[in-house]
Amino acid sequence: MCLVLKGKYGFNMTNESLGFRRATPYAILVLTMGFWALNNIVQKIAVGAMPPTALAFWSWGLGLAILTPFALPKLRARWDLVAKHWLKMVCIGVLGINFFYHLFLNSLTYTTALNATLVLSSMPIAIILLSWMIFRDPMSWRVAFGTCVGLVGVVAVIVQGDLAVLLSLGVNWGDILALAAVVSWGLYTVFLRKVPEGLDPLAYLWVFAIGGTLINGIIYVSEVFSPIAFELTWEGAGAIGYAAVFPLVLAFVLYNAGVRALGASAAGQFFYLLPIFAAFLAVFVLGEKFELYHLLGLLIILVGLFLATAPSDVFKRIFKS
Repeated sequence: MCLVLKGKYGFNMTNESLGFRRATPYAILVLTMGFWALNNIVQKIAVGAMPPTALAFWSWGLGLAILTPFALPKLRARWDLVAKHWLKMVCIGVLGINFFYHLFLNSLTYTTALNATLVLSSMPIAIILLSWMIFRDPMSWRVAFGTCVGLVGVVAVIVQGDLAVLLSLGVNWGDILALAAVVSWGLYTVFLRKVPEGLDPLAYLWVFAIGGTLINGIIYVSEVFSPIAFELTWEGAGAIGYAAVFPLVLAFVLYNAGVRALGASAAGQFFYLLPIFAAFLAVFVLGEKFELYHLLGLLIILVGLFLATAPSDVFKRIFKS
């Protein structure tokens, strides 16, 4: 007989697949970072075809339309929770959907892509600190050390193994905006624990998306950052379609599930994979050369990720052997 279990985080499992239960959150977070890394390349292609505010609004609008038929039955089933907590959930969603995107986007107007990427690489550290400051989450020496090791690997990739590049960087207003974006996403991540238990991941993502889409619409129509009018091209339509399905709906569902399964601090470590994925995509999609610093950075990041996120019993088995 095949016993079917409904997982705490929305995963359905049979007794034959219980051996993969522990690996599932790690796998979905890796997949999430892959979606987001590819989205960076898609957005670069789309920048010349449409304003970023238009891309944000139409992508989330389409994503909301795709999500709605799947989420509405879940919403109706627990409407009591939605009615009680909707404002709190909208505020959490705004942190990740609106504040992060527009702060980081506008940081690029005032700083270099290198500076902004370096600031963004502090995401795991920001999540750990915010978890401790707001909820007093404990931080072990192993997590702290693994986080620092991972950061070294990320920096090695970003500066292409040249320490002189790092030392030559200065701080400007755009870096502060990028740091604000990091804090915004960090708050989104740590406050995911405030989403009420018993509410399906599709249901609360729909609440996030409806609030975020409305605010994106206000920003878009107000023409604060860019004009509302643009000519829709095949590149722009493709970017909207990809963004709506993969880095928005699927990636947010997977990321939210990963955070709830592993905790904010552990899930945040996976952001260190973004520059590695971006480097691989640049090699295979854009034809760039794979360098030695890519390999060294990848190895260092994987060591840091293992130290910071592996369960304690894994280390016990390693040391016993």
